[in-house]
Amino acid sequence: MKRLLGTLVLAAGLGSIAAAAPAGYFGVYTLGVQYTLPGYVNGNDLRLSLGLPVVEGVVGGEGVLGLNVAADVLVPGGALSSDGLFTWDYGGGLNLAFLTAPGGSVIDVNPRALVGVNYAFTPKVSGFAELELGPAFNVGTGPITFGIVPDARIGVNFY
Repeated sequence: MKRLLGTLVLAAGLGSIAAAAPAGYFGVYTLGVQYTLPGYVNGNDLRLSLGLPVVEGVVGGEGVLGLNVAADVLVPGGALSSDGLFTWDYGGGLNLAFLTAPGGSVIDVNPRALVGVNYAFTPKVSGFAELELGPAFNVGTGPITFGIVPDARIGVNFY
């Protein structure tokens, strides 16, 4: 119960940051939502995300309940097409996954690098795909593990 309450407080805090921040835009991705603040970090975008962990879906045949919270800095890489509709970006950030299962609860800590492509369907809607890679370790009552974790995102942003 304490872990669930802590997770809800963290989610509310993420929502408060997004609500108090300058104008940005919302997006949805595979099992999650995100809010991006253009130019927030030294002229680069800050993206705050909240979602369900996909990779950790089942551990040892046991069901896992989890929540991902992430903050990433996105650096524009430039245009990939002459009309400027197809662009790329890169960056890095930190993902925290709060996981609970019958065998124990852990927090996965995952700093990562990322690279992505974007396509502007209209001035108000763009699609994106992104690859992420970084080390991950966990702390908590479950077994402690360490490894390199690949991840991917596919989604849509609404401006």
